[in-house]
Amino acid sequence: MRNHIAAYVFRAIENRMPIVKADTGWDSAIIDARGNVVASYMSGESARHAVVGTVGLGSGEPTMAALYVVYLLVLMVLSLTASNSNAPTLFLLCLSSIVLFNIRTVHIGLPYLLELWPVSLFCLSPLLAAQRLSNSIWPPVMTFFFALGITFWNMGLDIGLGLLIGLGWGISWWLAGLFESLAFKSDSGYYSLHVAAMWVSLMYATARFLGTMESLSTPFHGSPVLIQPIALFGFYSLEFAVMCSNAALAQALTSLNPRHVLNLWQLGVLGWTLFSVLLYYTSMIPGQATVTVAAVSPGGYLPSPLCEHGYLLHYGERVSCAASVDEQLARTRTAVEEYGAKIVVWPEAWLGLFENMSAATGFVERELGPLAKELHISMTVGADTETWGNLALTIGPSGVIQNVYGKQHPIRISGEKSKLVFGYPTIPLNPALVDQHVDGLQLPTGGYGRVGSLICYDMDFPSAARELVSEGSTLILNPSQDWAAVRSHFATAVFRAVENRVAIVKADVGWDSAIIDPLGNKVVGFERDKCTEEVIVGTVSLGTGTTLAVYLGDLVAVSCLMFVALALVQATGQRVTRRRHGELDHPFLSSV
Repeated sequence: MRNHIAAYVFRAIENRMPIVKADTGWDSAIIDARGNVVASYMSGESARHAVVGTVGLGSGEPTMAALYVVYLLVLMVLSLTASNSNAPTLFLLCLSSIVLFNIRTVHIGLPYLLELWPVSLFCLSPLLAAQRLSNSIWPPVMTFFFALGITFWNMGLDIGLGLLIGLGWGISWWLAGLFESLAFKSDSGYYSLHVAAMWVSLMYATARFLGTMESLSTPFHGSPVLIQPIALFGFYSLEFAVMCSNAALAQALTSLNPRHVLNLWQLGVLGWTLFSVLLYYTSMIPGQATVTVAAVSPGGYLPSPLCEHGYLLHYGERVSCAASVDEQLARTRTAVEEYGAKIVVWPEAWLGLFENMSAATGFVERELGPLAKELHISMTVGADTETWGNLALTIGPSGVIQNVYGKQHPIRISGEKSKLVFGYPTIPLNPALVDQHVDGLQLPTGGYGRVGSLICYDMDFPSAARELVSEGSTLILNPSQDWAAVRSHFATAVFRAVENRVAIVKADVGWDSAIIDPLGNKVVGFERDKCTEEVIVGTVSLGTGTTLAVYLGDLVAVSCLMFVALALVQATGQRVTRRRHGELDHPFLSSV
């Protein structure tokens, strides 16, 4: 029974309960309450083995299964009160999309090709099929209401906010479905393009406030070879392509000629894949200069008045407050002296809380400056201040602060504030920090480009990295502070790296750090369900300069918005004309 561990992963996630699976010899596993496989063993032959791991106890929170029960009750009531004969079918289709939408990001501990990322290509197909069968408001509203509610709850965020956003998405998508059925023929050869354009418009509007982390295409970060076209057309081109796949499969489910639709779907998938592979192997310049960087994760916080009994509660997880600056400096020295790191990044807001800017800069130059000067390295560290909020301070080989950056996109829903929002400052990349080798290429403008910082959530917004690269950045330093429930948050860093052909160093407190090259490859990194001490060091090629995506910006998303707006105007004109001639036979319009 291959992949039997997957069933245990689903049960752990559904019930927020760790599971220990002990087999007689073929497969055993220890799975935490979030579904992460902490330790496992799989073999084609029965053999002695032991797996050992540490997991937290169940949270005692309402489980995903409970939310599904609520969903079932609501849909049963709606089905009983609905006159639509397709109610049971609609119910099953919507339930399928809720489940698929939430499992697409689950890691089951298998090789990437056997993971669940392909679910992204069809997770919303059942919902779209339901909308093709009925114009009822309930399928999209209930699907997104519960899908996003479960997603937010599973990430440790406010479930109420997730339900509210899901409600907004559901109503918007219902209106979009009505518009699509009004303006276009249901079996049009362009159905997938229409739906994808509407989806990108919705995602673009949402991402202006929430970022791109919960996009359909998030799971594709694990296979950079498949996402290379975004270096030409931007992130929203990938989102457009993934939604095209969902829409095509939905059309095939409900079409009188599914074979034709499936043939087009296969051609589209094959074309995207071949084009992406071609870009992957031809984009980087041979002999590009490299730099050795390190992300130093302390595995805990510094002691502060916010800590109780030596711990700080961080999104439901107890994190130790026993870390020290001296230990962090020792880790930095190890990364430099033993592994050759020239640029070191510390986590977000790890130093502080400082009263003001001068207190923060003074502390960094006094406590960290001597080590940077001694080792002749550059360090970017996160600090928190009362007056200016969340900062990233970069100290150069001279031991003096060279750059101060304020977080541009604080997580306002959690009360975070940042007042230093004047832009995206960069500094020249010191040639002494670049690995010197014979084939090292400089940029056409001379030198090795510039260096800039983004702080954690900033990476969720495509425009932020684009601003830095447009100013000449070939390396982005990214102090961050995630938590265990945020699955694969460095996915956004992978997308930003590919979009802009820039190297990125993400340094977390202890959950997920990564060093990513300009092709989106994770040179080295880790993901943990518990905050742990870790130092990662890797050598990456510097960015190659601006890409077409940097010049085009959000053109794909804006074009989708314009298409939807123009089509809406056209459909409105048709409605007025038909009303004048007494030909208003559309189900929705006839009820107006």
